[in-house]
Amino acid sequence: MVTIGFAYGFSAVVIPQLRAVDSKINVSISVESWIASTITLFAPIGCILGGYLIDKYGRRSMLICGHVPLIIGWAYTAVASTPGDIILGRGFVGFGIGLALSAPRVYMTEVCLPNMRGIVGSFPNLAMATGITIQAGLGSIIQWTSISSINAVYSLTLFIVNWRLPESPYFLLKRASVGEAEVCLRKFRAKDYNFQPEIEDLIDFKNDNEIRKLTFKQQMAALFSRSSCQPFLLMTTYTLFGELSGASVVSLWTVDMLQL
Repeated sequence: MVTIGFAYGFSAVVIPQLRAVDSKINVSISVESWIASTITLFAPIGCILGGYLIDKYGRRSMLICGHVPLIIGWAYTAVASTPGDIILGRGFVGFGIGLALSAPRVYMTEVCLPNMRGIVGSFPNLAMATGITIQAGLGSIIQWTSISSINAVYSLTLFIVNWRLPESPYFLLKRASVGEAEVCLRKFRAKDYNFQPEIEDLIDFKNDNEIRKLTFKQQMAALFSRSSCQPFLLMTTYTLFGELSGASVVSLWTVDMLQL
């Protein structure tokens, strides 16, 4: 989730640097807008695809693969020589943060203790704010090309480290067996933890909801069911009001707004 903060905070520091007299890349106001907004254009594509892929291939797989476009995007931005290169790099980053948006939240809530899910659920927003703050701090002391390289290294580090993560017990319960889910749950709990009641709750939940692999037709029917549409509309409305309040605008243009 910190990488998402990196993506949103980057434009606030790169655009003022591109305006500098000694900048090797000259940009117009129109290009500045593209640099700032390209990630929001490609992020929804990654979000939609990522939501499908985490159910098909697993949370762990998306925690790993979601960093690939981020690595490409940041590395390409670091060596950019034209405004178009920066915009293209931002496109890859936008697609990458779309893929990375849902997997960490889903993974954390599925592996943590049930009574800790509310607290853990607040961590992603804190991590995003941390990423934005880090970008602002780095932008005050080093050039945007170096910041892009640092961001690429960070994503590459997570790509490597996440290979050691086990899959979530809930996903294994859906796609594999109870035994594999039980083995996986042991990895997330203390040695003296009585995990049997928790695994029984997962089994009961699976039986009550008939969790199984759905056909494409069944997935579409579930997608447009009332139980799916109501929370979707609720979250869409919440996001709409958040965007209209200027949350993204502030993070993307922070430096410019503070200089006015």
